[in-house]
Amino acid sequence: PGFNLDWVEDKLSNHHAAGGSSMSPSLIQNSKARYVIDMVEDLHGRGSAYSGDPFKCIVFSQFRNVLNVLGSQLILRFGQSAVAEFWGKYRKLELEKFTDGLQRTWKCTTCGYVNEPLEKRCKRQRLKVVIRNNHGQLQEALWTGNVWADEIQGYFRGFSFQRLQVVSIRNPGTPGLQGREDYVTATVVDANRCNEKRRKGVWQRENVDCFLLLLSRDGSTGLDLSMVTHVILLDKIW
Repeated sequence: PGFNLDWVEDKLSNHHAAGGSSMSPSLIQNSKARYVIDMVEDLHGRGSAYSGDPFKCIVFSQFRNVLNVLGSQLILRFGQSAVAEFWGKYRKLELEKFTDGLQRTWKCTTCGYVNEPLEKRCKRQRLKVVIRNNHGQLQEALWTGNVWADEIQGYFRGFSFQRLQVVSIRNPGTPGLQGREDYVTATVVDANRCNEKRRKGVWQRENVDCFLLLLSRDGSTGLDLSMVTHVILLDKIW
């Protein structure tokens, strides 16, 4: 994608070294990660112009830390199901996810959340929130309870909630809240996870649109990748 572009972390450290206090939008937009994401989004939308096959792209770097930086950004943009990582204990499952569009997951029997096979415990985030009466100076609590983070209005996967953060939740309909809007304002007072063990979950396979494979030099030989339509090289070509 052109090695005149830098990673956003490099730009940030250089920016601070030059005396800058905060990172401008132009620095983020011109980073290599932003460039690759925009290119993938365009190619995925158009499909393969050469063969008519579905868009399948390998993102290659010989450096794992480079793939970690870009991979986290790709997952935030396209979702976990769209990105496969070919390394580690579960790389065969990740390859199947990319080549066949089949993802093996396990479903938590406690909360019903679908987890990645790598997760040893259920990662579904649970928030303890309080709804207060904002009229007057007493600020009495009208309702205190637990809600799942993915039920918060505006939630997206990968978002992390902080203590005392103000969120919008579905009206629980308890006394004092009846007759109000469908969603009401609440304050986060604590956060934890479901944390149910993987061995108690139910394993399942689901069809996914996985079109990105993060590939390093580890285990990158001997693979049948005839379905690949594009390759993005993240390293400099000398």
